[in-house]
Amino acid sequence: LAKWMQAPALAISPAKTTFTYHYVEGRNLNNDQIGANLFAKLLPDQALKKLWELRPWDIHLRGDDLLRAKPSHVEGMCFSPFVARPQRNYPAILKDKRSFYFQPQPYQSPTNSHGADVHTMLEHCSLLSKEMSDTITKSGGAVGGWVVLPSYDHHVNAENYLACQSVPFIRDLKRYIRHVVMFTQVSFQISLVKADGTLDIQSSRKQLQNYVALYIHAGSGSPKMGAPMTIDLGAKKDLSWGLSRLNIAVNSDMQTIHLRLALHPKIVTTENITTIRKFYVYINNRYSPDMYDNSLCSTNCYFPFENGWIKTPSTRGNLPPPNAGYTVFDYRVSAPIAKVLLEKIRLTSDYQVDMS
Repeated sequence: LAKWMQAPALAISPAKTTFTYHYVEGRNLNNDQIGANLFAKLLPDQALKKLWELRPWDIHLRGDDLLRAKPSHVEGMCFSPFVARPQRNYPAILKDKRSFYFQPQPYQSPTNSHGADVHTMLEHCSLLSKEMSDTITKSGGAVGGWVVLPSYDHHVNAENYLACQSVPFIRDLKRYIRHVVMFTQVSFQISLVKADGTLDIQSSRKQLQNYVALYIHAGSGSPKMGAPMTIDLGAKKDLSWGLSRLNIAVNSDMQTIHLRLALHPKIVTTENITTIRKFYVYINNRYSPDMYDNSLCSTNCYFPFENGWIKTPSTRGNLPPPNAGYTVFDYRVSAPIAKVLLEKIRLTSDYQVDMS
């Protein structure tokens, strides 16, 4: 995908940014150049493993380099991104890849400004249904796969989902449905652009809305209707989970220090410190015990590029800005590193330091 994005754009190619996708380039944690859709959402690994155990798939329709629908133990997975217009090539794709995973963006209603490549949920399902039928007509055999959609009524479970009248967008798929799996308390895998520009995966907040995975099958050898399943993905939150969310290892010997640095507005203006990344670079360039150049990044810095927050002073009508105009930075680092940083900061009169 990254190579495709770097190639010259064709006259007939769609825009790289629409209501349903926004493609960017970057590097992953292995320093490989990749492309990712910032608007993409994917079921968590726990849900993907369950679906894989029931019915594995060969291709992720609308996947990308970063978010590909596969359990963690599976090495590779083919994908066809949104920006490649797979909806125009379903018969060619499904001729070779007979089982698929498809999780369209929950874009429900058209607007006056949406393009030809942006489809509603109803259009996505109708296109897939039609092209599955065309594939069987042209190539024979069978086609099947998982379609993951939002369930707009949290009172509906898997047992009575197909009898619910609030899901008209699956009307063209109903005749192909062979299994219904409902997931509650879903925390999606979503794309993350880190402070140093690398691309990674993070978990979203838990969704109040349930999501349903429908296994559809067209053609010969149609399987029997599977027993509907409702699965709660909510995990018990303990101390280990909370510490891991803060990137703090579960180690009683390690102490983490929360620093609150109030940066003088003159320094903010002079150094142009408007984002948390620029704050990281400024801290490392000015106070790091080692010498660095302009290529400073998260892999070669002394003070880590993580666990930082910025709060800029905003005026409130005629009232003076809060905190006397200082820009407040919260920075959570390990105790040994915090000690070095504090020792160097205390040698200057530019900072007010609060340690909690």
